[in-house]
Amino acid sequence: MCGLLGLWDIRKDLELTNFLERGLLAMSWRGPDAKGHWQTEKTPFSLGLGHARLSILDLTDAGIQPMHSSDGSWTMVFNGEIYNYLELREELEAEGISFKTRTDTEVLLESWKLWGRDCLRRLDGMFVFAVFSHIHQTIEIYRDPFGIKPLYFFEEGGRFGFSSEIGALLALSGQKPRLNWNSAYRYLVFGEYDDSRETFFEGLYCLSPGAGIALDCKSGNIRKHQWWEPSVKQSFQGNFEQASEEFRHKFVSSVQRQLRSDVPLGAALSGGLDSSAVVCVMRHLEPDVPIHTFSYVARGSHLNEENWVDLITGVTKAHSYRVEVQASELFQDLDELILTQGEPFGSTSIYAQYRVYQLARAQGITVTLDGQGADELLAGYSGFPGYRMRSLMEEGQFGAAGRFYQNWRKGPGRSPLEPLRTLGRWWIPEPMQGLASSLAGDSGKPFWLNAGSFLQRGVRMVRPQPVHTYSEPGRRLMGRQASALVGWGLPALLRHGDRNSMHFSVESRVPFLNLEITEFLFSLPEDFLISDQGESKTLMRHALRGIVPNEVLERKDKIGFATPGEDWLWGMQEVESRALGALDRIPVFEAGGLRPWLEDMRLGKIRFDWSYWRILNFLRWVDLLDVDC
Repeated sequence: MCGLLGLWDIRKDLELTNFLERGLLAMSWRGPDAKGHWQTEKTPFSLGLGHARLSILDLTDAGIQPMHSSDGSWTMVFNGEIYNYLELREELEAEGISFKTRTDTEVLLESWKLWGRDCLRRLDGMFVFAVFSHIHQTIEIYRDPFGIKPLYFFEEGGRFGFSSEIGALLALSGQKPRLNWNSAYRYLVFGEYDDSRETFFEGLYCLSPGAGIALDCKSGNIRKHQWWEPSVKQSFQGNFEQASEEFRHKFVSSVQRQLRSDVPLGAALSGGLDSSAVVCVMRHLEPDVPIHTFSYVARGSHLNEENWVDLITGVTKAHSYRVEVQASELFQDLDELILTQGEPFGSTSIYAQYRVYQLARAQGITVTLDGQGADELLAGYSGFPGYRMRSLMEEGQFGAAGRFYQNWRKGPGRSPLEPLRTLGRWWIPEPMQGLASSLAGDSGKPFWLNAGSFLQRGVRMVRPQPVHTYSEPGRRLMGRQASALVGWGLPALLRHGDRNSMHFSVESRVPFLNLEITEFLFSLPEDFLISDQGESKTLMRHALRGIVPNEVLERKDKIGFATPGEDWLWGMQEVESRALGALDRIPVFEAGGLRPWLEDMRLGKIRFDWSYWRILNFLRWVDLLDVDC
């Protein structure tokens, strides 16, 4: 788990060493254990690669990157972990390949050398890697299927730069950051972000999950392509019991591989089903090894899940560490949190997660396992009921759709309107959707926004259509999950987790996000995931009986990693005052209407809206990073 960067310049008019060192300094927390950089010599172009290392496997200097192949034909930088590196190493050794280190980096490099791009589907891990061919003078960059590890890039004026951190990328570009107005609009008005290649910075892009880039360093030709994307076609031929057994085996195996580490390891435990499953499987696999769990608790709030944390740590005999967060601490750490995330984010829960990783590091833990991704794979959250109903209707099962709806709505905390709104979006003609949204109070032009500034910059001020769609008749639930997996939903959550964990030099592993598990789950009948009775995560609840306590498996409510954010924000007068100080230089808002509206909301005179948090978050971000608007 590390940070990487690279800079290519066809004109050779940059002092690469200076840029690489500045970039590595800008992401030093990603790799506090070692740093290295390398650049080409005697080529018609300049190419430099840099790497900051967080040592997890083979803690000796043998793991320092960039790493070169034994014959000198390839040079690689790699961020992430290849969990099945031992199995791959055995395959490679059977081919006559010998190894000098115990690192997964060397296994990845030799896998690439032997199998080329075919090695990608063999990898069980989270990764971004860049590999340069000294023979062909090309560099190729690949990101894991789910985008667990980040990769940002720019291309302009005969230069191409890439990095694990936007801050490092800005150091490579040498330019003042400029606002991407389209991203700002979508975030401020609809709370949507991290669901496309665009970032909040003009000219800086994010490599999509499961994507690759190939650069011909001699000509400058760049080719981008997808090496993996989800398929929602049903292909599984077995029954529910067989699917349950297969999922249990795959998930337990995934956790087992992710326990491989040469440094102390623990788990983030929220108290929900997903993180509880991870901790219980850890104990199932390792009956006698100490387990350390780290939890945020919201004592005195209806969001508190400490009783569930108590249950799991009691059953597993884990050493439990907990953090309780006060609003004053959020206000004190807010600027640091914004700089850590690098881009605006959606809610105060990200701060609670930040503190959990801080706690883990304070206890000497370098690696944690987390339950992220289960909701997007197993019909979590509220189960995406409208999509399941549409699948049934498209199959002519209107009675079954009605019965499903009646069963589903009985669950705690569920809104009877949720599935109906989802269905309504399909049945309302597109030209009428804007009017319907306005009547529902979902205006694309709120009064506090300077609409003229956005329109001048070509922003379409309407709710955008989903960027990623994988839907097909009868498989609407699976299509919605696939979109959440690589589009709107999970990518933002993974960004939060990556930045927060790496800020404290902690590697966060996510055993649900395994390619074999994903392709298996997306091949199943939809009612294996959400039952006809409206029970979400049905397959998982059944598969993990005997490992996870029945009280957790039968739990119906869903809190998620939530904080009492609305209560926290009532005392944000100082933060609000500091944020609004940037209004005069930012033509994004109608300052005259915004100031009294925010004050009335903070004082409780009008109904709270999460746009309050987004506006303040955005203003502080612009000010702290000196973003040119």
